[in-house]
Amino acid sequence: MDRKLFMDEIAFNEIRPNLLGSVWCENHYIDSNRIVEGSKTDIKQYPYNAFCKLQTDDGAVMTCGGAIISKNYILTAAHCLDNVTTAIVRIGSTYKTNGGYVYKSTSIYQHPRYRSGKFDYDIGLIVIDEGMDINGKTTDTIPVERSSSKPEAGNMVTITGWGTTKENAKESVEELRVGEVEVQNRTYCEETNPGITKRMFCAGGDGVDTCQGDSGGPAVGPSHTLVGVTSNGIGCGREGQPGVYTRTSAFEIRLFISLLTRG
Repeated sequence: MDRKLFMDEIAFNEIRPNLLGSVWCENHYIDSNRIVEGSKTDIKQYPYNAFCKLQTDDGAVMTCGGAIISKNYILTAAHCLDNVTTAIVRIGSTYKTNGGYVYKSTSIYQHPRYRSGKFDYDIGLIVIDEGMDINGKTTDTIPVERSSSKPEAGNMVTITGWGTTKENAKESVEELRVGEVEVQNRTYCEETNPGITKRMFCAGGDGVDTCQGDSGGPAVGPSHTLVGVTSNGIGCGREGQPGVYTRTSAFEIRLFISLLTRG
């Protein structure tokens, strides 16, 4: 399931006009959640996070997470952008509803091989032509993993987001949360998540997990590079059931990012 999309209860037209000019990102499947078994944190510790409000062509509003990779680009999950016409992104704030900077998307891209309802090639970009305010304190970029190497089993990755803290919860959290999950070996990933591809990796399975509203959020490796994007999973925080992440070092993923962000 797309565990990280979360329907927003606040109407899209309630966003104040003076907030347009910055963007928020936090997306996961309807039965996803926020960081389960994690803890509250401050945006200064993880300034690359973005909270995204996403309006679809039928007027629905959902939320996802995202990672700032340059002043003009936020990396998120493709499934967060299904039928989305506009994204409003908040950066530079611990809180998803106030503070920081807010921007409106100029354009939105999904990986050309992504197919709605599937999670292969689950990567997308939100473009902010005017450029976001990157101050190096509450807002900063995170380098995308550029090597072709896969996250190593046993390594810990840091996950962050504003999603729910339990499976099927009605509301997501107001403050940014953080957790650490262990990368699992390929065999275990395939056994616990049928359909996983070489463009994915799995991590967790001991209770700490992403959930509804965390889709599209960053998974950061030991070398402080963006190694993954929260994608999907079965339930939230279930014992023996790791979450699944899009692997940013996969060739097709790196090529997509490079072609759109070069220059």
